[in-house]
Amino acid sequence: MDERDMCWLGGVWDGEGCFSLVLSRGQSIGCQSRFTNCNATMIAEVRRISDALGLSYHVDQRTPTKGTKTIWHLSFNGMRRTQRLLAALRPYLRAKAPEADLVLKFIALRQARPLRAPYLTEEIACFTELRALHGYNLRESSETLRSALAAHSAQKMIKSELRRNPQRAAEMTAPAP
Repeated sequence: MDERDMCWLGGVWDGEGCFSLVLSRGQSIGCQSRFTNCNATMIAEVRRISDALGLSYHVDQRTPTKGTKTIWHLSFNGMRRTQRLLAALRPYLRAKAPEADLVLKFIALRQARPLRAPYLTEEIACFTELRALHGYNLRESSETLRSALAAHSAQKMIKSELRRNPQRAAEMTAPAP
């Protein structure tokens, strides 16, 4: 990859990009990296570089309404896609470096644990710190968030167990005599 392309991408991402940890229906925390712009040439250039890096992304085009411009969103959703993007882009970021570092820390923590493991305090701290960097005030405390995520994890584990063990599911749903 051309060093100039990576420097350019880091600069425009600092200005027009975003790294996020998003709460999905209060049940799980996911990773999302997004680049938004209304300049078709800039979008094409980000796509060209992303393609050359072998990155997967989704393009969403918002059609203009009266008095607005067309807006494009390039989204790199999920831990793996975000991790691959940041592996290439992180050395070239300045303004968004703290956001990128929190997302990378969250990904490393999640990947070191079993799938669907309850969220650690440190993982929730990554989420809340990133929200604060973005200028959001959380309505819930980190303890409330942790409780909600833990409850959802427990429900998923129970449902999974019931799918694997139909006899137990029948016993739990059978009416009492």
